[in-house]
This record gives sequence, structure tokens and C-alpha cells, in this order.
Amino acid sequence: MRLAYGRFVLFLLVLVASVAEARSSVPLVNLENNPIQTSDGNALSLDSIAQRIRDAGAAQKYPWVASGTEPGKLQLATVVRGKHTVAVDVTFEVKAYSIRYASSINMNYKTQDGRELIHPFYNQWVQQLKQGIDMALKRP
Repeated sequence: MRLAYGRFVLFLLVLVASVAEARSSVPLVNLENNPIQTSDGNALSLDSIAQRIRDAGAAQKYPWVASGTEPGKLQLATVVRGKHTVAVDVTFEVKAYSIRYASSINMNYKTQDGRELIHPFYNQWVQQLKQGIDMALKRP
């Protein structure tokens, strides 16, 4: 009886662990042509936009580290819980910016039937980054 109970508990633990670990992939969303809106309606310089994007990334729960020196382009990367790595390319000009997938580790990225698929948390993290950038751009 004890052996059967032990096997049953082990079975339940394995089942729960596999369900918790498995997440269905979802379509990857690139955030294109987001308008740059400032608090006073005046245009920002490319340097100011780049700095605000860096600041917004660094302020996230899982900080994004920015790299790149090319005007109008940055790459931001984050490591989440020491197990997921995501990098995005952020391109911008004075009126709009875009966030596009660059690479990832342990995010189940794949292409299937011409569609890019990824772990659902990717889209959430990038949306949170966008919200932070939007707030930083509106800052006086």
C-alpha cells in the first residue's frame, strides 16, 4: 500500500511539473511604428530618444541592457530568472519607434507554416517594455 501511494504521489508531482513547464507557443508580435508622443508636443532629438529608451529598459522588473551606437538603433537584452534571455532591436526616428524580435534563449522560438512562434511571456515582456518607453518619452 505504501509503495503504491508513493508511486501515485511521484506520478502527480511529475504531472504537475510537466504541465507547469509546458506552455503553448503563441505568434510573436513585433511592435511596429509606435508614435513618439511627448508631454509638450515638441520633437525630441535622436540622442534624447535613445537615452529615454535606455532608461525605460533599465527600469523594468527584469532590466533590459541597451547596446549600440548607431543613430536611431539600439539593441536591448534581458535575462529573466537566470533562465530566459531575450534580445530586441529598437529602431526609432523623431516621430515613431519599433520593437522587433532579435533573438532568444529558452523561449521556444520557432517558425511554423511561415509564422514566428514564441513563449507567451515574450509578448508580455516586450509590451511592458513598450509601456515603459512610452512613459519615458512623455516625461518632461
